[in-house]
Amino acid sequence: MAIAYLAIAGINFTIIVVSNIIHVNLLSLSEEFALTTSATNEYYTTLAKMLYDAYYWTHFLMLMMYSLGGLVLYYFLFRSKLIPGWLSIWGILASIVVFFGGALQLADIKVSGLLFVQNGIYVLTFIVWLLVKGFNPKYIKELE
Repeated sequence: MAIAYLAIAGINFTIIVVSNIIHVNLLSLSEEFALTTSATNEYYTTLAKMLYDAYYWTHFLMLMMYSLGGLVLYYFLFRSKLIPGWLSIWGILASIVVFFGGALQLADIKVSGLLFVQNGIYVLTFIVWLLVKGFNPKYIKELE
């Protein structure tokens, strides 16, 4: 499972790098657009649309890969019993919702932002749980 998580994280990192490069390109393009005459505006508008679409795709691909990584992590936590089962299952369900929300967006089906916000609520709950309760010490010894 660790190898799967690492592979997914590597792919996700690559998508994030590409997304950030697209952001910088959009900024550079807007600077050039501001300096041009109206005769060349159509060229810049077309190029900006292409860059924006590329950003849109990388953004939702990143969310989908993030959710796949979450599925692997929360499945591991469920199997290892390091956190309560209900918390692991909530994480798995939250990841599934994010995955399908991203897939629907890529299929040009607009979805509510609540599909993605619920994952943030879960992650905050998960973090607070780990800060307050930590991992189940009974099962840490079994993993060694």
